[in-house]
Amino acid sequence: MNSKQNTEEGTQEYIVKIHPNTNIEEIAASCGFEIKKQLKIGKKKNYFLLKKSSNMEQDLDKLKSMVDYIEENKVDEMNSYFS
Repeated sequence: MNSKQNTEEGTQEYIVKIHPNTNIEEIAASCGFEIKKQLKIGKKKNYFLLKKSSNMEQDLDKLKSMVDYIEENKVDEMNSYFS
């Protein structure tokens, strides 16, 4: 387990896919996350890497209900996605 990405509390970063024209900034902020960066997977640019905001409590269930897709960011798997 990579200490930069994961702690004993669990995953710190999540990859999410949103519907086009969705305001990811509002969704992330309302759920206690920050946008780390936008990801381009194939021709799609509606993927984002979100990280837990240090000064807010996270509401992962709320985030899951507001995005099309979510998965934990696992460092080893990320190398195969974006290399």
